[in-house]
Amino acid sequence: MCTKGRKDKTADSPLFSANPLTDAMMKKCLGLHLNEMERHAYVYSQAYSHATQPHPGYRVERTNEQVMTASSAFPSSYYEAYWGETARFLSKGIGIAILNGENVVSECVSIFSSMDRAEIDIWTDESYRGKGLALLSAQHMISTCLEKKRTPHWDCDVHHLASIKLAEKLGFQRLKTYRLFYGSR
Repeated sequence: MCTKGRKDKTADSPLFSANPLTDAMMKKCLGLHLNEMERHAYVYSQAYSHATQPHPGYRVERTNEQVMTASSAFPSSYYEAYWGETARFLSKGIGIAILNGENVVSECVSIFSSMDRAEIDIWTDESYRGKGLALLSAQHMISTCLEKKRTPHWDCDVHHLASIKLAEKLGFQRLKTYRLFYGSR
């Protein structure tokens, strides 16, 4: 059942759809309050092998409280929104940060994680893009996921060509394309 014009917590949470029938139902029920985007879902191919290389001038750290405090992309509020609290992420999540001095310039974190899966979220400061830092953070993230027996997953907007290129370079294989619906404000 749908209620036209309904505005509640659901409007703030993303809704995922993998088929045209669900797309049509969501548009009919929530049309005026709904934005949508098309996304690709990837899974890491364990047949792909890569070595993480040191990157002169930068250091790699696991995400910790200091990294969270210094991060502009993934501050404590991010972990509270997706993990309930930072302590839960620190005990169950996976995160890698690339630092230049004390500045976090690239990060790769698990936005969701289960016993066998880690959904990757990645960011690189605009002024540091093109230096291979996203590749470096993602390589360390993949290695850490595999050590913890979790398969890395990658999702991105179908128009985000840099993300698509990076996913494929890292050895991710596209599983499907789906629609994500989210509330308009």
